[in-house]
Amino acid sequence: MALPGVPLHIIQRGNNRQACFFADEDRLITPHPVYTSLAVEALDRCTAYRELFRHQLATGLVDEIRKATNGNFALGDHRFAAASAAAIGRRVTPGKSGRPRNVHERVSGILFD
Repeated sequence: MALPGVPLHIIQRGNNRQACFFADEDRLITPHPVYTSLAVEALDRCTAYRELFRHQLATGLVDEIRKATNGNFALGDHRFAAASAAAIGRRVTPGKSGRPRNVHERVSGILFD
């Protein structure tokens, strides 16, 4: 419904996954400048991007990346982790698992003599 003098707000949802935006200026999400600098033509850019990931990572590196990402930990050496922790003021490496040890000294025999 369009009323005179009242702004009309349109929400485009798309039907059956049809395109909602038809011109480049309609898009709010644009390719990153580094991606667009890979090549001028779209097909060449796609090929160049794929080439970046053609080689396999070192054994175990994928697991290290996953562990750091899933745990929100720093990925790097101890010096980097220490510098990161100091910069943001929180732990950036995995802590010890399990419950903390009881700090109170245990006195035996008081209750059950």
